[in-house]
Amino acid sequence: MKNTIIKCFCFLAFIFSIISCGDEKEWQMSDIELVPVFKISEIVGSQHPFKIEIFKNKPLTILFPDPVEAIAYQNLNFDDNSTDTDFNITLTGLIKTVEDASTEGKKIEIIISGSKDLVEVQDRDNNDDLLFDEEDQPIMVMRNNGTFTINYKDKDGNLEYTVMFTEFLVENAQIYN
Repeated sequence: MKNTIIKCFCFLAFIFSIISCGDEKEWQMSDIELVPVFKISEIVGSQHPFKIEIFKNKPLTILFPDPVEAIAYQNLNFDDNSTDTDFNITLTGLIKTVEDASTEGKKIEIIISGSKDLVEVQDRDNNDDLLFDEEDQPIMVMRNNGTFTINYKDKDGNLEYTVMFTEFLVENAQIYN
């Protein structure tokens, strides 16, 4: 009797699982797709962001002050006058991630100019100290040669402060939107 009840229960569970599967047409297709971005990372210097992603086909820039936090900016002006050999990117963004009234309306201006050729430089940690391997040999990495400037502005467009970096990596990448 107990085996019959278990068999009936398994049979009904099987029937319900078959019936509950709908056609694939009922499921909505995802609108997630790969989109092109400029990804700026491996930035060396004081007050440096962890990375920045500048979307090429939509008015969006995401600044990551650290690996966890993200601040979104709506691109007001975006110019990519890069050539085959050099980066020449400028943009102005209006903050979209408003944490409190003090950040509302703030702007960021990013200027990247330099060679697309990578140069070998000695790696540094977050405190700007040089890094060495176990055998006391300098750790070398490839980075772009140029300048990367971030101007932070208040809601009236007045300059609050500027940070400039000469060691960074710019990549043409694709990420999911």
